[in-house]
Amino acid sequence: MYGHKICKEIKKIWVIVGLLFLSCENSDPFTLLDNTLTSESDSNKQLPGIKRFGGNNILPSLPTIAPDIPIPHTGRWTAPDGTSYIIIAADADFEKINENPSDNYILWNDIDFSDSFTPLSSDRVFSGVLEGNGKKIAGLSILLDNNDDVGLFKKIGDGGIVRNLIFEYTDVQGKNYVGILAGRNEGIIHHIILQDSNNVTGISFVGGLVGYNNGFLEKSFSNSSVNGSGNTIGGVAGWNRPSSSIDQCYYSGTVQGSDDVGGLVGWNEGRIQNCYSLGNTIGHNNTGGLIGWNAGFVTNSFALGDVKGYKGKTGVVVGFTTSSLQGAYFTTSNTASLPGVGRTEVDPRTVISVTSYNKNDLSRSDKLFGWDFTSIWYWRGAGLWPNLQWQHK
Repeated sequence: MYGHKICKEIKKIWVIVGLLFLSCENSDPFTLLDNTLTSESDSNKQLPGIKRFGGNNILPSLPTIAPDIPIPHTGRWTAPDGTSYIIIAADADFEKINENPSDNYILWNDIDFSDSFTPLSSDRVFSGVLEGNGKKIAGLSILLDNNDDVGLFKKIGDGGIVRNLIFEYTDVQGKNYVGILAGRNEGIIHHIILQDSNNVTGISFVGGLVGYNNGFLEKSFSNSSVNGSGNTIGGVAGWNRPSSSIDQCYYSGTVQGSDDVGGLVGWNEGRIQNCYSLGNTIGHNNTGGLIGWNAGFVTNSFALGDVKGYKGKTGVVVGFTTSSLQGAYFTTSNTASLPGVGRTEVDPRTVISVTSYNKNDLSRSDKLFGWDFTSIWYWRGAGLWPNLQWQHK
């Protein structure tokens, strides 16, 4: 596809990176936290640098829909916590969201789409709640090659929440700002799973879940093929904006683009923590197994996959960074010429430290200094990369 000579290539990389970003004086919008919200005692804390939604904390209560409570097929249903939902029981019911994008909705059963689909909230952003209830959306096809903001939703707005939803066998094609769930997100995305043959295609700002994230994305998985002919392409999100956060997410598949291409995120200006990528990454400039271009904060994350850069600035972890890195470590399964970071461009006061370990050295979880194996990470044993605890629940 590319006519440039391959200058960097690595196969079957096993990478673990724990990046602690140090702020230069009066230069960074974040105050570094040691941990995220992990217990009831933390419920009143506000993540620094992360905006509040509707005046509440970043993580509102997420009621669990009891599976043994019958839900009617049509009309409305009131959850045990008192929340009233409009029921979606068939693909045609999604039109209700266009009629009132600020209401609450719940999927009643798995839904198969048989016809091409027009993104929701075409004229207005979605500011309500879509409770997926653990159901599947299969066969979603959105073919709008000349349109921007393409996905199930064009845009999830500030205050919008989409959660507990599974996608499979989807095909989403657009121009710029393209993702299976949404072209743009400014709300909260919680526990969205892309499994079994999902394809996303666009030009720039293309991601498996969202093309553009300016909100909060948590505990989600993207198994998808993501292709962009332009820049800012990522397995989960194309562009992660300042004051946004991606937490406990992972990617599997292949990401391919031109510049700023990452296994997890193409261009990061926000915060990424407790994430990993098993995907393969192919690009020109600024290509990384985790992030293509990084100007944000990344902690306790790793990448495992092939990384190929056809032009320059290619790294196992990050292709190009303008932020300081400290305590970064990775390991490879074979001898490779790629550095952990392809290129840095930082103030001389910043700290760049990338320490390499052999895979077999990771015999104990305490080797991963500062990682939370009590509530976030799951230790699978010596010589195996860890995964996330929510994957086992």
